[in-house]
Amino acid sequence: MLPGSIQMSGETLSGAEVKGVCEGLAEGTVRLLSLRGCLLSDRDFARLCQGVSQSPSLVQLNLNLGVVSSASRVQHLAQSLLANRSLHSLFLHGNPLTDTGLSLLNNALAVHPSLVSLDLGDCMLGDEGISLICGLLPPDGAKPGLRELTLSANTAVSCSGWARLAIALAHSSQIRTLNLDYNPLGDHIASMLAVCVASSRTLEVLDLEGTGLTNQSAQARRILHPVTRALQEAEIPYRWGFPLSLSVHFNNTWLSVRSPADIPDFLHRLGFPEMTIPTWELFDFQHVPTAGAMPQRLRRRRPTPSTEETNTDDPAGHGAELPHPTEISHTG
Repeated sequence: MLPGSIQMSGETLSGAEVKGVCEGLAEGTVRLLSLRGCLLSDRDFARLCQGVSQSPSLVQLNLNLGVVSSASRVQHLAQSLLANRSLHSLFLHGNPLTDTGLSLLNNALAVHPSLVSLDLGDCMLGDEGISLICGLLPPDGAKPGLRELTLSANTAVSCSGWARLAIALAHSSQIRTLNLDYNPLGDHIASMLAVCVASSRTLEVLDLEGTGLTNQSAQARRILHPVTRALQEAEIPYRWGFPLSLSVHFNNTWLSVRSPADIPDFLHRLGFPEMTIPTWELFDFQHVPTAGAMPQRLRRRRPTPSTEETNTDDPAGHGAELPHPTEISHTG
């Protein structure tokens, strides 16, 4: 166990144990608190949140896997976040928040002065929840903006919701790590995310495992990486089209690549030198497969190793261990 950390998993906590945790929080000796999948009474959860609100040292809070199981608990957590100033990372993976629960948390998340990492994977979010998250992305002077965001397995989000997120990421984000694994995105949304990746100066990791991204989509972008890199260096804006095409507006003319045969003329008309493009015999932007999924994790560079706990509650691992508690509803 890391120094200054309290880590428990799947345990039933007594009142005395919760009291001990709260004392550590109030004394400023706890930097990491992980209670993933733990059971505790509503009264003890409220006491725990009071301890979080008073802690001057807590940097990471992990309440994954059903700990925040009701609207009243969401409200207690929101109140504690409004008072807390130290927290950097909040993990709520596998809690049945829904859009309603996230709306209860939203104000506290939006004004927190130091929160940079947020895990809302498998939280039963929809388009309204994604809209709220878009508002958390940019810094505003009083807060740094999110740098790590996990939205794994929120399968109720529509294409419209993911498109809104892609646009927000491209225009106003400090995101370095974005986990969208196990959402039914497909190639259409993958194309929009390609625009996000190209526009972002900060994004290092994009996790698209189990999203329906086909080999065709991923290979097309990989093959054209030398071209897009040259466009970036020349500061020539470009965009990915649907289903898969690369286009630029240059000297009042639209130029595009829709197949490998287009690449030499495309480079010549831009005044670029010839370049070596990886070959792929199945590469054809005009025929995009509609079935088949390929695990895909795109990484620009390896992030700096962290001494804090790694959050592993995803659908491929611990997040599938427990069923959801009753969906959160809010009646007043």
